[in-house]
Amino acid sequence: MLGICFILLLALLNGCASLPDNSERSISHAYDNGSELKDKYHVGSASHPDGESAFYLLGNGLDAFVGRALLARSAQHSIDTQYYLI
Repeated sequence: MLGICFILLLALLNGCASLPDNSERSISHAYDNGSELKDKYHVGSASHPDGESAFYLLGNGLDAFVGRALLARSAQHSIDTQYYLI
């Protein structure tokens, strides 16, 4: 029984051992034309000194979901997302 569990564990770990090959993906580019969100970002970032950035921590998952939904709804061209779990 212990041997079977060990073999299953190795099989599960092997499935997580490699990433898919992304070398054949097409190159993506950002839109150069302006948008309302981009203009608001540049106004807000201009108030911070060089080398500093700003972010707003959200208190819970519901606030984060609503924030993403509102930003997605106001997107005019595309949505480029990056998610981080701390």
